[in-house]
Amino acid sequence: MSKVELILIVRWLAIGLSVLFVSAFYFGPGRPNLSWESIRRIRIIVVFLGLALCGSIIYGKFYARDLVARAGVLAKENDVQAAVSTYTTALAADTTNTNAYSGRATLNLVHGEGRNSIQDYTRAIGLDGGRDPRFYFNRALAYMIAGLRKREIEDLNRYISLMPNDAMAYYYRGTALSLDGKIDLARPDLEKSIQLDPTFWDSHYNLGNLYVRLGNDKRAEEEFTLAQQQNPADGDALVNLGNLARARGELNRALKCYTDAIRINPKLAFAYFDRATVYNSVKNYGGMKQDMDRYIELRPNDPEGYRLRAAAEFFLGQAESMAEDSAKAKQLPVIVEVEPPRFVPMLPKKPT
Repeated sequence: MSKVELILIVRWLAIGLSVLFVSAFYFGPGRPNLSWESIRRIRIIVVFLGLALCGSIIYGKFYARDLVARAGVLAKENDVQAAVSTYTTALAADTTNTNAYSGRATLNLVHGEGRNSIQDYTRAIGLDGGRDPRFYFNRALAYMIAGLRKREIEDLNRYISLMPNDAMAYYYRGTALSLDGKIDLARPDLEKSIQLDPTFWDSHYNLGNLYVRLGNDKRAEEEFTLAQQQNPADGDALVNLGNLARARGELNRALKCYTDAIRINPKLAFAYFDRATVYNSVKNYGGMKQDMDRYIELRPNDPEGYRLRAAAEFFLGQAESMAEDSAKAKQLPVIVEVEPPRFVPMLPKKPT
């Protein structure tokens, strides 16, 4: 028998027997005939049962704290399944442990299970009374993963009201508002994020995307350049700089940007796709086909990859391969996707 099972047995036995004795004392048919000695004994029994109940609750709280600490160690060792199981056991011992709820929710959140973490964060907020702003922040990220953008923005509003100088919160809210089509509201948030932390390259990147949507290519290029300078290991900004150069007809510069992005991240699929479109413009159909081969390896379910490769095969005179790719493109559904922003959940407090 585990400690949690023992705690629960003691707890429910104490509750059950207390209810039984109290019911018999107040509502039993023999109550008028009870002697004072019998009444005194019943009262003593009820008091002991109450003490047993209180003791099991107190012990459960201390045991849950130990389990939460153990779960934290397991999480650091990347034993996620064991950590989640330990948090769950802690909650069985003490259903009011906010660190157990938030710890389990954070593990689910990091592994992309937004909906599973929403309920735990909601319970943690209820128990905490909304005093810890991190719960709102992390639940907003869970709503983001679950695609519940309105609720995500609501939680970020609450968080920012409590933590008005957190650059990351403005970044997430600005990104959510931008994805929701509220560009006029998104831009001040992204600019505020940069004002609070000029090195926050993600905000520069998303602000660049926003300026592209507004048709302000000059400001977009400035923001993408800053994003790339502040995070040279990320190729996304280079791809967007290449797209701006390609739109201006600066094909050599676009090729350099795409090539640099691929050098930084060989698995950056859209860099191959975009470079292939430039190869198409300069009639380098061999390079175009090679890039589309790589793109299809990375994204085998995108019909656009097969369409563009079929175009290259047409110019290369590869009629059989062109027919196969054209047929494959017609079979696949069109992919419509919006990449969520990178996120970093705030870890729960250490048990005190």
